[in-house]
Amino acid sequence: MLRVHVTDTLASALETEKLALSITSIPVGLTGRPDKGTVQHRLKLNGSTLMADTSAVLSEGEHRAVALAAFLAELIMFPGNDPIIVDDPVSSLDHVRRSKVAERLIGEAKKRQVIVFTHDLAFLSDLRYQAAEQQVPIEVSAVRRAAQGYGSRDPDGDPWTTKQLGARKHWLGEQLVKLKKLHSEASPDYEAQAIFFYNRLRESWERLIEEKIFAQVVMRFQPQVQTLRLKEAVIDDEIVSQVHFGMSSASIYTGHDRPIAKGAAPPDPAQAEKDLNAFSTCLDQIQEKSKAVVTTRESKLKPPIPNQKKAEILK
Repeated sequence: MLRVHVTDTLASALETEKLALSITSIPVGLTGRPDKGTVQHRLKLNGSTLMADTSAVLSEGEHRAVALAAFLAELIMFPGNDPIIVDDPVSSLDHVRRSKVAERLIGEAKKRQVIVFTHDLAFLSDLRYQAAEQQVPIEVSAVRRAAQGYGSRDPDGDPWTTKQLGARKHWLGEQLVKLKKLHSEASPDYEAQAIFFYNRLRESWERLIEEKIFAQVVMRFQPQVQTLRLKEAVIDDEIVSQVHFGMSSASIYTGHDRPIAKGAAPPDPAQAEKDLNAFSTCLDQIQEKSKAVVTTRESKLKPPIPNQKKAEILK
């Protein structure tokens, strides 16, 4: 009975997980033996004549994928939907299996809390994509090293690289408040923080091009080209001008040794506020223009209304 209800069930679950993680080509299965009323299990290479150690035969990536499949399969043996914690699950995996792991973990999150630790931002992007596709809530939080040496939750939330424009605009606004305070106190930290502000402002201009002007048609970390978003893309002479002069102003204080003729003084908070407002204004205008063109472009993607129908609508 133990073999029927435990071993066979677990073996079947392992095969299901291998299929979900796209590792069916790895010839590994489950074997078990009863021992004083319990069943002990181990992974074995199918067809092997020797009891070879799978970790010595499989590659690091294959071994990690199989271990994750075995862990997920074992969840059926425990009643309830307790939370699970997964640490760096895609190390050494190829891009196909990485996306499969993201899909499977988000699927598991439909019925239990799943906590994933990762330093891989591309994998984080995969998790976000799957969460959107499967409509599963996701919360992202960064961990940074505290002054005492241990890790602590970053109050800024997402890592800067993964923050979208709304979150970046909010962060820049908070940083501007800190700059004003440091400037009023004549703090020696002001210049370094001002340059930090402008570095991130310039990066936000670059993200604006990717996220808003090109409407996320092509995004870093995303394997897809989302052609359906083309109808939201908008660019005109005014936007080009705003982006050019906005990035030029931010670049004065970032990434280059400033020419002597420009002076050595860091930008004051009034200039920083002006440059942030220019960014915010451009972002708002792009969003408004995008809304306006979507209606027109959507009509171009449908058959035209017959003339008789048009006349009825006008009545």
